[in-house]
Amino acid sequence: MVHEVICRSQIKTAHFVGASVGAWVACLFAMESPSYVKTLTLIGPVGVPATSSSEFFSLVDEGKNPFWASTQQEYTHLLGLALKNPPPEFWPLSNFLLADYAKRQPIYKHIWQTITDSDQRVLPIDLARLSELPCSKHVIMGDEERTIHHSILKKLTDQVSGIGVHQCPESGHSVQCDQPKWLADLVRTEVIGSS
Repeated sequence: MVHEVICRSQIKTAHFVGASVGAWVACLFAMESPSYVKTLTLIGPVGVPATSSSEFFSLVDEGKNPFWASTQQEYTHLLGLALKNPPPEFWPLSNFLLADYAKRQPIYKHIWQTITDSDQRVLPIDLARLSELPCSKHVIMGDEERTIHHSILKKLTDQVSGIGVHQCPESGHSVQCDQPKWLADLVRTEVIGSS
């Protein structure tokens, strides 16, 4: 789908920024079509093997996958895992958000089953192939990340030559939601500005 959009739009090269599962998708695209990728920025990427379990994956291991929230309390916990500053709960917005999330859960479950292995871990990114990509590569993680364990940063710096590592202050997993200005400034100056 990404390739089709790029071809139809007649884009020659682009800066790719992906968050969480989107980072995994961006990596797969970059490895399949490297000539289109000018820079690759991964925000809280899944698919990088961690040496320790995060709070999110510890719950998955206990059979309590936070994605399958069905109550307001579970949904609030899920938001807390993703965001340093989740939106406040207030009626009717909280009920609407939970209902909307519940309506989309079959899609989320399909995606989860497609991208995970039997241990419920996201299928690993081929770090050797990622390292060989000719584009500039960056990884960004919130300093209060609870979804992905910070040990992936060492794995990336050890195995992906030249990758830039950036820690976002006052942010959880969803840096783009917690600190959008910080992220935009970083991408504009450090990623695009240096390419």
